[in-house]
Amino acid sequence: MLQESVYTKLSINESAVDSTLRELKAALPPDGAISCLTITEKQFSAIDILLGDMVTDVVMSEEKVLTL
Repeated sequence: MLQESVYTKLSINESAVDSTLRELKAALPPDGAISCLTITEKQFSAIDILLGDMVTDVVMSEEKVLTL
């Protein structure tokens, strides 16, 4: 598995993808690493999203809400 941070960018065509890749290459730090994967809209729409139980330490309550 490969992931530290995942960013997405929608591109309207292949030349826009090429332009984005050139920009990334120009901004890449000498010791940096970027992996790019280009997929079609049809492939993107077929992504399976797997979700487990959401665990959070954020209190979801209105008890502490102060209305001014």
